[in-house]
Amino acid sequence: MAKTKPVRQSGKSTPKKNIKKTAVKSDKDKPVILITNDDGVSAPGIVNLVEAVKDLGKIIVVAPDKPQSGMGHAITIGQPLRLHKINVMDNVETWSCSG
Repeated sequence: MAKTKPVRQSGKSTPKKNIKKTAVKSDKDKPVILITNDDGVSAPGIVNLVEAVKDLGKIIVVAPDKPQSGMGHAITIGQPLRLHKINVMDNVETWSCSG
């Protein structure tokens, strides 16, 4: 394919327009971002974080069903851990966990 040269008018060249082609990423190409906290799935901080990064990849949220602050050394042995898929945020896979 032959390259075209800028058109010359009155001794001046007319620059070509730069057309940028941006690749559209499919869901397969986007990174998976896991967001979690210890304040609970409905805490305002986790919702704000999801809003801030939702365009960067596929977001998955897993957080406790109730606040668990200060429970870093606790273990759950008396009852099984359960995960429940919930619908809290639009277009975000969200899971609530016990324990």
